Amino acid sequence: MAFSRLDRVGTIYTRISSLIKGGTMEESSIPIWYTVYEAFPPKYEPQYGRPGSQKPVRDIFYPEDLIRAKLHKDFKFLPAMDLKSNKICPTQLFLAKYENFKKDGFSEQEAYEKAMQNFTAMLADSKLRDTSESSSSNKTKSTT
Repeated sequence: MAFSRLDRVGTIYTRISSLIKGGTMEESSIPIWYTVYEAFPPKYEPQYGRPGSQKPVRDIFYPEDLIRAKLHKDFKFLPAMDLKSNKICPTQLFLAKYENFKKDGFSEQEAYEKAMQNFTAMLADSKLRDTSESSSSNKTKSTT
């Protein structure tokens, strides 16, 4: 479908609706957004020829974004995060430590430095624990 102009004729909603009505798309294949779109349709139907909004797009920054950026700049390697586990990611742990130090009355710079010391010690401890666990599991495998 290279160089197709069908996107100008109908919206993705109308195309999916046509596939459903024609029986081409099974009910199990209907995207989740389709039912949400039907329940809460937009005020104005999106069309190709309608001009976009002229409002400027604002940057969204949260207070912790600056601290997070500084952490990632200073700490080059952070451990990988497993999205399937319920563990708190290392960045969130650091931010929690930072906030605790700020509540204790430290300045931003002091709180950052203390949180960094605490965080690096915690990571070093967890790495030592991981290597000792893996070496003990290798020993048990070799003895069996």
